[in-house]
Amino acid sequence: GGALSLAVSGCQRYVLSGGVDGRISIWSALNRRAVQRLEAHTGAVTALAVYFDENRRSNVASADDKGEIGVWQPPEEDSTLCVLEFVWKRAGGHQGAILCLSFVRQPGQLVPHLWSGGADGSRGDRAVLPIQEFGPAVC
Repeated sequence: GGALSLAVSGCQRYVLSGGVDGRISIWSALNRRAVQRLEAHTGAVTALAVYFDENRRSNVASADDKGEIGVWQPPEEDSTLCVLEFVWKRAGGHQGAILCLSFVRQPGQLVPHLWSGGADGSRGDRAVLPIQEFGPAVC
C-alpha cells in the first residue's frame, strides 16, 4: 500500500512511513531498505511523530483514520530505532481521522505531551508517559 505519512528519526538515520494498510515501515536513510515493519493499526496510518528523548531514543507516535493513537519505543537496551516495541494504544478523543501529531515538551514539564488534531476539527493534548489525559489544546 501507499504511504500517507512520513517522519524522520531524531538521529536522522531512519525514515518512517505510515501506510494505507495500517503498517509503519522503518527505512534506513543510508541504503533505503526497510529495517522493520510494524502491524500498527487496523486503519490507515494518517500521522506520525518522533520524539528524541533524554536517553537519545526515538519514541514514535502514530495515528489512524479511525481516531486511534499508538505509542512505540525502542527496548531499554537498544537506543536505535531499528526495533520498536508497542507501549500503548487508545482512542485519541477524535471522531474519525487524526490528521496531525506533534510531541511538545514545554519548560517545566517532565514528560512531553502529544498533541493531535482531527478531521472533525477537534484537538487533543495528552502526556505520553505516564499516561494521563488533559483537556483540549491547540494543534
